[in-house]
Amino acid sequence: MKSSLSIIGLAAAAVRAGSSPQLYPSGFNFDLSNAVNDRPIIGVLSQPLTNAFKADPRFANKTSFIQAAYVSMLESAGARTVPLIFDADLDSQLSKIDHLNGVFYCGGGALGDYYTFGKAVFEYVKRKNDHG
Repeated sequence: MKSSLSIIGLAAAAVRAGSSPQLYPSGFNFDLSNAVNDRPIIGVLSQPLTNAFKADPRFANKTSFIQAAYVSMLESAGARTVPLIFDADLDSQLSKIDHLNGVFYCGGGALGDYYTFGKAVFEYVKRKNDHG
């Protein structure tokens, strides 16, 4: 059975109180039976809060962040992004990797739990690549 999607335009101008909006077919029909999304999905490792961020009330009850510039850069190249939270449950974060096309490591030094998490992600990806 052929799947198709019709886009309906909604005429919102000058709708009187109590009347229904008029729907007009736009004429666009999309065949979704062979739909392919070839945009890569990239995991982005979150970073631990810096001391300056910890002092900022906007980051209250938060432990990590991802700079918007990294996400914007990846999205401007056509990628979709998925956060990999460094201090979340390791197994749940590694299970996300099975559905990703790549992993982005944010710049800067790596110490403590962030280093441990980044190394675990790297080793998991390397092991998967080594086994095809």
